[in-house]
Amino acid sequence: MHDIKFALSANAGLAITFPSALIWIDAIHIKKAPIYSTVTPEIWKHMLQDPDYVGPSFSGPDAIAATHCHIDHFTSEITREARSLWPDAKIILPERYFPDQIYISSSGMYVDINGISIHYIKTRHSTKHFHNKNHYSLMINDGGTRIFMPADSSLSDPVMHYYALNTDIDIAIVDFTWLLLGKGRDLIENDIRPKHLLVYHLPFEADDPSQYRLQVRESVPLLTKVPDVRVFSEHFQKETIRV
Repeated sequence: MHDIKFALSANAGLAITFPSALIWIDAIHIKKAPIYSTVTPEIWKHMLQDPDYVGPSFSGPDAIAATHCHIDHFTSEITREARSLWPDAKIILPERYFPDQIYISSSGMYVDINGISIHYIKTRHSTKHFHNKNHYSLMINDGGTRIFMPADSSLSDPVMHYYALNTDIDIAIVDFTWLLLGKGRDLIENDIRPKHLLVYHLPFEADDPSQYRLQVRESVPLLTKVPDVRVFSEHFQKETIRV
């Protein structure tokens, strides 16, 4: 058994520490989208000084990845700054920004980061306006431990649903909106069936006039079939899962 640590940056941004790799997913963005929080200069400064974000030797992430390049998941400017700090970090993006990045261009691509396999699965964004944009769900395999990140997938996307239903998933990481909808809760409990559930994409308190955070807290008890449910809602929140 071993531990996997998840550290929140903002919105759907996570630094994930595996025994063999530190991977950032949707972790750095600095352009604020409506209702969502973003990485402020204060958050960025903290990340650079915290080993749960940059590693115990401060050598930075092994990879900086994005599920899609919307402004609440990715900003090129801060990614360039990160590259200047850690030039060996692999950049994995579904749009072209850097000549030497790993460009995700089709469904079914796999990327290996120090023995961690990331399967990029092309799925449809939940917002109809973005259905033609490159958007990917991730299936991450850490030596048999499977982490499913459907990102901003539509709940009715058939490809996402296929992988949810036909994979033995240990950890699922889903947008908070899934908990607010009966269809989302049903998908989690009866199709994904994770042992551990992490909920993210919530705004911080100062950015939450609609009280989504309260609605999520009230929705968690409705998930009666998931043994472990954790909600990312606070600055620099960290969760460790033993697998």
